[in-house]
Amino acid sequence: MRRYHPTYREDDDHENLDRLHPRKRPRRIWRCKRPPVVFLLTWAGLVFLLSINFFTLSRDRLPTGAGLVGWQEFANLGFPSTSSASSATSLDDTPAVGSSSSQQDEASNAAGANGALADGPAYPLDVYAPLLPNPAPLTEVTIQDCSPVRLSTCKPPSTPEEDALLGKWVLVPRPLDSEAAQSLGWSEKGIGGALKKLWGAIDTRYVFYRRSRRLNVPRVVDLRVVETGQDPPNGGTEAGWFRVKTDMRSPYMRLWGGKKGLHLYYKVDSMGGAAGSPSTRDADWERQQAALEPITELDIMYGSHNVPWPGFYVVGEVMPAFRALGYPSTFLNARRTPLPSTQVDAQPMFRPDGTFKILQLADLHFSVEDEPCRDVLWETPKRPCSSVNDTVALIGRWLDAEKPDLVVFTGDQLNGQGSSWDPKSTAPKVFQPVIERKIQWAAILGNHDSQSGPLSRPEIQQLFTRLPYSLARVGPAQLHNGVGAGNYYIKLLSPTPDRTNVFNLYFLDSGDTETRLNWGIHKAYDSILQDQIDWFVTQSNKMKKILRPYKPDGGVDLPAQNWSSEREASDKIQRDGDSNPTWDAGSAQGALLAKPNAITFVHIPLAEFFDTSASTVKFGSDRKETSGVAGAQGKRGFFDALLRQGLQGQRDVRLVVSGHMHNNADCERIEKDGQQIWTCFGGGSSFAGYGMAGFDRRCRVFELSNFGETAHSWNRLEDGSKQLEGKLWDDLTRT
Repeated sequence: MRRYHPTYREDDDHENLDRLHPRKRPRRIWRCKRPPVVFLLTWAGLVFLLSINFFTLSRDRLPTGAGLVGWQEFANLGFPSTSSASSATSLDDTPAVGSSSSQQDEASNAAGANGALADGPAYPLDVYAPLLPNPAPLTEVTIQDCSPVRLSTCKPPSTPEEDALLGKWVLVPRPLDSEAAQSLGWSEKGIGGALKKLWGAIDTRYVFYRRSRRLNVPRVVDLRVVETGQDPPNGGTEAGWFRVKTDMRSPYMRLWGGKKGLHLYYKVDSMGGAAGSPSTRDADWERQQAALEPITELDIMYGSHNVPWPGFYVVGEVMPAFRALGYPSTFLNARRTPLPSTQVDAQPMFRPDGTFKILQLADLHFSVEDEPCRDVLWETPKRPCSSVNDTVALIGRWLDAEKPDLVVFTGDQLNGQGSSWDPKSTAPKVFQPVIERKIQWAAILGNHDSQSGPLSRPEIQQLFTRLPYSLARVGPAQLHNGVGAGNYYIKLLSPTPDRTNVFNLYFLDSGDTETRLNWGIHKAYDSILQDQIDWFVTQSNKMKKILRPYKPDGGVDLPAQNWSSEREASDKIQRDGDSNPTWDAGSAQGALLAKPNAITFVHIPLAEFFDTSASTVKFGSDRKETSGVAGAQGKRGFFDALLRQGLQGQRDVRLVVSGHMHNNADCERIEKDGQQIWTCFGGGSSFAGYGMAGFDRRCRVFELSNFGETAHSWNRLEDGSKQLEGKLWDDLTRT
């Protein structure tokens, strides 16, 4: 049967042409006047699936401002107490630390065990914000299947009456299966990563909860995870326990993990008589429930070395790791009463003897899972190396030996490269040793930190600021072309009542971009940009000058003065012939009016670190990485700005410290234009980062004495020995 294009007519000419030349018919161009039905159906189906996927993935979006205000009808909106009135100041808007006590956190207003709220801000009830110290108790918990192929939105059923009584459902936007979490974050690329993202979208399950400030509703006071075949809590006979019907493990999770089903049980107390609560309770049960603190927050963490966020505890393991497919384990964590803030009046101060010790930890390269140790000679089958456990233990020994006043993490805390795809699960492991010892700490980001999950650079730095004893700050948002994070400074104060600012620490973000030529050949690393340099100069010029060397008065009243002796001394000057005497505070006290000394911390070293021709003094180990400026910042500028400050008599920075190059751990003094600026490498501090056979992991210690007028530095090595000590400066002797 012949087929003709609609634009051709079946006339005799065409029929004759077909008979005479059956293989030489005219070329027929299809011109579709309207789309085919199959095309329309396909297009409609695609739009439908994308719409369902959009509503599913946007389930954790924040409500509008009107929605937040409307949900506060049952909130305690009393005026904050005087002690917390200054807590309204945003931590992120203040790049300096130690300059004011207004950087208090609202966590000190947390509720007690009875659930009553103290005066202070009322946190939103229907927004998931686990790092806020929201004391409102949970009232109900459930599990929901949120697969993108579902025909309904990802939200448990509810009624307006239930929402008003128990609270609205809140999504914990972290999948219960780690494979689905990887599909949402920055994990593997290529075919393997695409397959994980595909499988992760098939069947994804999430935790939901309600919370309320009402006093007449049940409160969740305990949680358990129970595998199929195991006994429920207390044999299932104790009143107050509820079993969530939906399995925490999807069929796909059970298939690839070879595990049984897992169900969540939660226990409610006796407060109120909401629908569904037990109808029979005895007095003993009532007393037991009243003694339990309610659950106020839930969280999901990934990785076998699960370190909960401060204040949280481990409820149970949802799914163990399946290393054959690269899937880490998943844990459910919970929090009861929020911890009080550790950032209240966080003002680092010198010790009474005028000393202050800083310990630098460089390039930890932690991942969600425990990655293999790198370049370790002592590892054997009988003594395997754990990159997380052995590094944390090593850091603990250094901290216990040195007892620093401040720890500085100089970048690449996260490994990136697909292995630290969830910064929220990785960060607590990094800072665990200092938090356990209640040591104040600060941090900047490295180039690998930005390769870690869907969070932006400022968001990762923001995570660091929320951990206990953190002095880290995000800094001005516009710096480093609007993508930088971690440009801030810390003021070190005197221990006397006057709280004089006697030393400063600057932190600058050296960026994350690595420029490459064609064929992937490395060209240059990112740099401190001009807008950061301008900001630094502005802040440095604002620093108040003090009489140096600083000499505290002891904080006591001056003894009685012999004013007659002062007059006699003045008369003697006149008798000796000096007709125009002047009194100079500097010469009289041996002091100089100048800005306090300072240190600047960066991750990627300045190019001037490799100006060996200008190096005059050096101490520490020989450099093992000889790539030179190829491993440094691609652009110069910051060092020149320091030199210009020196020519104007305004320079306060005496030392620039970096990480980045794990096998370099020396200090060198660079002399240019008659000025001297010290540069120091920290050396790699972790078994998770690359190293070199025979080159110990190490930390660098800086000890300031005489309130910053003198500085020494040394390395602390794997065996605990203190080596390679040297003097950086001594302004008391002008050396």
